[in-house]
Amino acid sequence: MPISERPAGERPAGSPRKQERPAGVLPAWASRGVVAAFALVLALSAIGVAISRGPPASSAATPAPPARADTSIETAPVQITASTFEYPEELWDAQVEGTTTLRLFISPVGSVDTVRLERSSGHAAFDSVAVAGAPALRFEPATRGGRPIAAWYLLPVAFELAPPAP
Repeated sequence: MPISERPAGERPAGSPRKQERPAGVLPAWASRGVVAAFALVLALSAIGVAISRGPPASSAATPAPPARADTSIETAPVQITASTFEYPEELWDAQVEGTTTLRLFISPVGSVDTVRLERSSGHAAFDSVAVAGAPALRFEPATRGGRPIAAWYLLPVAFELAPPAP
């Protein structure tokens, strides 16, 4: 029977039937890493953290991170609030340490406008806690000619089991 004469939803005789997958069984492509990464993106987007490979489309005025230090900045941004990143419980229990480095775009009023993962700790839990907590930080903005300006800032976030020595 030609396709045009076949009723909608009817398959031709002899064609293989689509194999049903039991409930709760993921397809082969959905490895744990893919599922974990997708869950991380969903969780971060739910709290308002933008994740992108480049600058957001709506912020054409946001400059790209400089390839080298900006020598025209008189003073660099200075962090004025304490870093209160919560140690992921599963990594604490496993006695895992690591450092995540973030690239932050600090506005002229001292708030964090953009958060990018500069260097991963190698543990997604450390990286996600650092990215999610960075927007709460406040800074004295960078200055040029005595006026506050927006600038990029590298922030290492160290997750250590023992507190650092004074």
